[in-house]
Amino acid sequence: MLPVEIAYHAPFGATAGWHIFEYAVEALFALDVLFHFNTTVYDSDGNEIFDRKHLAIDYLSEMHFWIDMAATIPFNKMSSNAAAKLAPTLKVIRITALS
Repeated sequence: MLPVEIAYHAPFGATAGWHIFEYAVEALFALDVLFHFNTTVYDSDGNEIFDRKHLAIDYLSEMHFWIDMAATIPFNKMSSNAAAKLAPTLKVIRITALS
């Protein structure tokens, strides 16, 4: 479920085109996570860090990673009733991931 569905209470889920759009958005969120794992950071001296292990540890230690992961996991596609009920609430996190 995308934020636009939540905001407008639209019955988009019935069309094949909407499903394709939803999967494309989910793929973009997953690519964003991969992109952040490869984005360099600066240390306290202003030196750019290229070491991939350091970049991964830095990203995993930030709250932004957990927001990105919560936005990427397709809770509404899971078979668990509990996950399906939480999906609309958890997908609102995508709005914060966009900022």
